[in-house]
Amino acid sequence: SIAWRRDSDLADSVPPPDCMSSEGSNTPERMEDEMKIEMTPEQPAKPKPTMDTLGWGICIFGIFLFIAVGASCWLGPSVLFQYHPYGVLLGFWIFMPSAITSAKAVKKCRTTADRKAQIWNHLLLGFGCVVTVLIGYLAIYVNKNNSSKPHLTTWHGKIGFAAVLLAILQSLLGSILYWKLLTGKLMMQIRKVHKWVALGGIVVGYIVIVLGVESNFARGRWSDTTRRLIQTASCVLGAVVSWVFIK
Repeated sequence: SIAWRRDSDLADSVPPPDCMSSEGSNTPERMEDEMKIEMTPEQPAKPKPTMDTLGWGICIFGIFLFIAVGASCWLGPSVLFQYHPYGVLLGFWIFMPSAITSAKAVKKCRTTADRKAQIWNHLLLGFGCVVTVLIGYLAIYVNKNNSSKPHLTTWHGKIGFAAVLLAILQSLLGSILYWKLLTGKLMMQIRKVHKWVALGGIVVGYIVIVLGVESNFARGRWSDTTRRLIQTASCVLGAVVSWVFIK
């Protein structure tokens, strides 16, 4: 009994450890975890390849093609027809990839202000695509009228006209979405239609460019090798742009 009393007295005299304090927050397990966190250096997040990076690469490639091909369209005397390939290439090789890139970037915005700014950029780039394509179409339309030639007699002309209509429709649907001219489920349907009309415009637009390289104007400007390179570059650019759009 004496030994028991001494042990109990000794136990009463020893102060309670921190882990037995009333706070109950500094348990041995928690203290060990905190020490590990303090000793482990923070690892910076590794950058991951984004669709934005790929999209801007596509834009740069399109600008290069436009400078290389579009500039050669202006060699020699200036005629109205030259605005036709110049406008179409500007729309489908520069403005369209840029508009798709900005649309993809909207999903990555973290603030409302950034989202609104990116949507506005997408709207302007989409309008730029429509305006330049219309300039190209009006140039060939007026040029044929001045030459008393019939319209839409080739596959290039027919599919090109479809591409112009798709570009206009896409712009109208985008305007409805931006200014919220409609409400409810109809807006959701328009958003889906806007997306698939845009994809159709991409495919048709690049087919038009490939067919246009076989025109008499292109045959008189470029050699067979150059025309095949332009067609191959257009196919590659169109395929990558379509993949980025769907992805």
